[in-house]
Amino acid sequence: MSKFTYLLGAGASIGSIPIISGFIDDLQDFAKFHKEFSLESELYESKSLIVNDLAQSQKEFVSKILDLCSRVNDHASIDTLAKKYYLRGDIPNLLELKTIINEFLIYRQLRFGLDKRYDAFFSAIISNNQKGGIELPDNINIISWNYDRQVEFSLGQFHEQTRETTDLNHIEKISKIAQVIPNALNNFEFNPDKFSLIKLNGSVGHYFDGTSDENMRTERFNVNLTKEYYSDQNNLHYIAQTGVVNFEKTKSRAYSIGSKDTPLYDEPFISYSWENTKLNQNIRTAAKKAVSDTEYLVVIGYSFPVYNRRIDKEIIDSMRPTKVFIQNHRDYIDGVVSRFRAFSKVEVEPIKTVDEFYIPFEYDFPEVNPGLTVSSF
Repeated sequence: MSKFTYLLGAGASIGSIPIISGFIDDLQDFAKFHKEFSLESELYESKSLIVNDLAQSQKEFVSKILDLCSRVNDHASIDTLAKKYYLRGDIPNLLELKTIINEFLIYRQLRFGLDKRYDAFFSAIISNNQKGGIELPDNINIISWNYDRQVEFSLGQFHEQTRETTDLNHIEKISKIAQVIPNALNNFEFNPDKFSLIKLNGSVGHYFDGTSDENMRTERFNVNLTKEYYSDQNNLHYIAQTGVVNFEKTKSRAYSIGSKDTPLYDEPFISYSWENTKLNQNIRTAAKKAVSDTEYLVVIGYSFPVYNRRIDKEIIDSMRPTKVFIQNHRDYIDGVVSRFRAFSKVEVEPIKTVDEFYIPFEYDFPEVNPGLTVSSF
């Protein structure tokens, strides 16, 4: 059975998450949301944090978001600004940037839902098992440069035990089913002969617990993503308050850090290719293990940027595919194909239609289990 690896970039989630060209406009929309959905002047208290006035903290958060927009406007991209902070050891500003990105992307997903192509893709490749659950194909794995949770949330729509549940542990259940790395269990042991999702740049909603440079906890989300659900006033309050509280947590600890490679308690796990913590190394090792027997590589919405070139080369050298499919908008695909050919001379087939994630004709679809009804799926 041939092995397929999907390599995802920002364009794979453009139906929900902005790419670089639209990032500032949507970040300003995030600030507008906080202005319009203002919190009360009240005390917030938890085991790890006390916020005396949530309304005042929210105003500061909005100011920081707009300040970041202004700074990004003066740079080629937000990644350029992040690397500048990293290289000069400006840890408070780097952590502030990561926290804003983390809360912004959580907001985008909860308010605007899924890029519909994920559901279409998984509905095509998922089968059912004898227990009434979902069966992911053994011969597909996904390597993603994206922070978002689009894959996990989409899979949650198909899994009966998470689709209707109000138990917010379900994101961890999906992570286990799909062998997602990184995960809140800090488990890097996985079966490379099964489906896996390896997220090279980390994941929104993951936070370091402060005990080491690897251990994390996860923000628990309801994967029942609908615009109506997250338009409810109580859920909007949750989104706004969580963003402000997480901002306060990072702010209160940013100046206590001793090293730019030592994460803080409650620091969001958003990473960059130039960061080289033990956790980053473990994720990259897992990615190379997962793709080692790849025969077909499908690249979706990814441009092979300069920052990621070293890691991209290591991963592609680990798989040595026989054929590559590159799916991107027709205005950009020639440049993407050209950059890929700097890594490999293997045959490349450009895919210029982007309305669905491309599934090669070489892929054999799973048979539907006749012993189960639709209702048990």
